[in-house]
Amino acid sequence: MHQHLLTGPDGCTPIGFMMAAGVLGLLTRSADPPAEPRLHWEVHQGAWRPVLSFTQPLSRDDLVDTIFHASKQILPHSPAGLIDALYREAKSKPNEIAARDLRALVRRLRASNYRAALDLLASILAEVGKDDKAAWSPLVLGRGQGSEYFLKAAAGVREICTREDIERALFGPWMYAQGEFNFRWDPLERREYALMHRNPSDLPKQVEPGANLLALEGMLLFSALWARPGSDEPPTVGFDRSALRWPLWRYPASLEAARSLVRHPDVRRATEPDAQRTLQALGVCAVVASQLKRFALRGSYKAFSYGRIEWQSL
Repeated sequence: MHQHLLTGPDGCTPIGFMMAAGVLGLLTRSADPPAEPRLHWEVHQGAWRPVLSFTQPLSRDDLVDTIFHASKQILPHSPAGLIDALYREAKSKPNEIAARDLRALVRRLRASNYRAALDLLASILAEVGKDDKAAWSPLVLGRGQGSEYFLKAAAGVREICTREDIERALFGPWMYAQGEFNFRWDPLERREYALMHRNPSDLPKQVEPGANLLALEGMLLFSALWARPGSDEPPTVGFDRSALRWPLWRYPASLEAARSLVRHPDVRRATEPDAQRTLQALGVCAVVASQLKRFALRGSYKAFSYGRIEWQSL
């Protein structure tokens, strides 16, 4: 096995885990994929870091080039093309997308046999929501204009992201330069008014564009499920009671194996002894939970906290 330790992302943050999953997805679906990409986690310098494994040598420059070019692909039924289509739809109806329109898009994507676009669509919207409107995933932070901003940010971050942004996201250090687009998945991007000398909404955002772009691809592991009519928010893989949970594993896993681990029901029961035994047998070494918190007395500003390890096996 030939390996690359990614020292940029932190597996105890939502953006770090989703970014690593996004990298694995991009490498797996690349037009010229490296030999059998796999992902696992190791503790390095006090933090959980992702490790990529390949059956053949791959230089650091070639790894960055492959990920960068894969993230820029815009095909009619690719995840990038899907974001563009949804953004155009949201601009015509800023606060809602009808469930019937979503179902029609699903049928077209199924006919195209492009699985990645379907996975990403399933992680953003649920088929049936309140008043027969498509319900947004709780990972799409904000409602109303917030959902339109998410689509705008998804399209914009792909456009502005450079190869240097991707390399810095992978290997660090993250510099948090001024930028326009983020998804509130990085606790370090959060700025609380109570801890600042002025209103943070008047200040430019400080973001890592490469990390946000790669994390967007990682949403495909967190599908939003069918919601009953009258529901405001769909059930979502890994999300329960205002917390997002995910596992970290010690053995190299493919994209499909990683998807199975994230969706395993014992992840949400990681504090129970019988669930811990099952997770250990599957190679899981830790389960992390990040709380979705509201940071304004008025309004709906929400962001994820730094993850807390609910259980780990040393």
